[in-house]
Amino acid sequence: MTKTPAPPVQTSWPASSARACPTLHFTGQVVQVVDNQLTFADQTGVQRQAMLGPPWWWSENGIELVPGDPIELEGFESPEHMEVDWIQNLRTPDGMPVWAQ
Repeated sequence: MTKTPAPPVQTSWPASSARACPTLHFTGQVVQVVDNQLTFADQTGVQRQAMLGPPWWWSENGIELVPGDPIELEGFESPEHMEVDWIQNLRTPDGMPVWAQ
């Protein structure tokens, strides 16, 4: 009895017609945080909304964003909202600018 060889494993994927989302970079100021939705004013004063990671992660790791805090962030537009890839609070927990450390 002869065994039929297994089909070859696909090692490359067909080209997709979908484009990668461009990275968006902002500096600005926190307006408010409700659950995992951040509202911030960008460097031109326009208020924008972005989705952060799960709220429990922020509290468990002692990360706090307070209205008025200067921030810098990068994210991308998804079909429903902007997603944050990374964010940096430019103020220390005791209220000092990070550059003054």
